[in-house]
Amino acid sequence: MTITIDLEKDPLYLQAKKEVAINLYKTTRWSIEKIAQIVKVSPQRVEQWLREEGLLKEDKIDNR
Repeated sequence: MTITIDLEKDPLYLQAKKEVAINLYKTTRWSIEKIAQIVKVSPQRVEQWLREEGLLKEDKIDNR
């Protein structure tokens, strides 16, 4: 019997992506779009994660 796991819904998988995105932002200050492309999530999700960590204060996506 084969077991199938949807990684996109796995909390541990998403937590790992979140940590990578946050660390990339802290160390490189790349744009949210670039980080999203590397981590393979939407820019909105990266922005949400950065806001949760208190790294973004602006209302718009940061284009550094």
